[in-house]
Amino acid sequence: MLTLVSLALGGRSKAPPPPPDPGPPPRPTADQRALEAGRRALQAWGRFAVTNQLGTLRGWFWPHGPQYRQLAGEAKLRRGTKALGPPAYRFILTRVRVLAPSPGHRILRGRVRVTRPGERGQSYGWDIWMRRGTSSSRWRLWTVRATRAPPGRSAADPVVVAAGDIAMPGGHQRSTSDQVLELDPDAVLVLGDNQYPSGRLAEYRSFYGPTWGRFKARTKPVPGNHEYETPRAAGYFSYFGRAARPKGRSYYSFDLGGWHLIALNSGADHGPRSAQERWLRADLVATGKRCILAYWHFPRFSSGAHQGSWGSLVTFWSALFEARADLVLSGHEHSYERFARQTPWARPSRRGIREFVVGTGGAALQGFAAPRPNSQVRLAGVHGVLELVLHPSSYQWRFISESGAVLDTGGPVTCH
Repeated sequence: MLTLVSLALGGRSKAPPPPPDPGPPPRPTADQRALEAGRRALQAWGRFAVTNQLGTLRGWFWPHGPQYRQLAGEAKLRRGTKALGPPAYRFILTRVRVLAPSPGHRILRGRVRVTRPGERGQSYGWDIWMRRGTSSSRWRLWTVRATRAPPGRSAADPVVVAAGDIAMPGGHQRSTSDQVLELDPDAVLVLGDNQYPSGRLAEYRSFYGPTWGRFKARTKPVPGNHEYETPRAAGYFSYFGRAARPKGRSYYSFDLGGWHLIALNSGADHGPRSAQERWLRADLVATGKRCILAYWHFPRFSSGAHQGSWGSLVTFWSALFEARADLVLSGHEHSYERFARQTPWARPSRRGIREFVVGTGGAALQGFAAPRPNSQVRLAGVHGVLELVLHPSSYQWRFISESGAVLDTGGPVTCH
């Protein structure tokens, strides 16, 4: 027989009383529910960014709210272009304080870190406004407002912003230049036809000056055909002064971080054995930089409905291709287009040059004709600017509309 014996020291044995019934767990507070809903809304936003499917936002965003409407506009502009696909962006909300401006509103004030494998992360200070309906306790995202800019970047990773076809009476040059100011680049590349209709000095002072002229000291310009509607492009050269021909020529080069940048004049003689072509080849031989970017006005390749591709620019492309250049930027067609890397003869090649056509700086917009070979992204009907981050041995890009929407992104891509 097994006997259980209980021994007590100093008195009788007594079993402890059972703990009191705690009852049901406390319900989450309104602040807690708003915070959880905000984090889920940011997760949905990260999925939307790589799928372009508005359905990922439903249930977490107010369909008639400002942020949903902005993202719906982005989805419309991206229609017909290939989505990035997984993995999704991660929106990580930290250092958050929950503010309560009214019973139906909560503000999630904190830091948002946006990351995606293979891409450079960004940090923002945001106020995330959450709202709930009068007949429901469910919180959904209403809008986002920036409270501070991203932190300072490394001098080894300079940022340039580029666009052409910019200023005109009634144009959108104010809103695109506002985006440039917000991006605060190290250099601004204007790609020609900077002032319509004829690039006179008085026109530059009236329209370009109060907008894109706000960062004139950082601007590295090239002229377009409309500048030459004033004889000898006198308005352009008077407005930009020495920056337009730093060594007495309308084409020039400079270094920025680990990159060599070349500004060319497609409105001047650029045929084989021309002075400009000989200068370009000598400049490419002289540079010791691994990464090379060139820019001018007329596009070598374009699907634009206005005039499309310019075959005469094969002289520039041939010299750049032989030097294993990485990027070419152009304007003239009033739309945005990105090409895969290709040879001067439009053959896809990993050794080839990637071209961006960015004629979206503010002038009246145009559409597209039949897509050219190797065209990857085409956006019509939207003004905006191209941002390039020039890492020591790679680059990445974003095309940002005048409203601040990011409509095309990629990289980092390693230099040749």
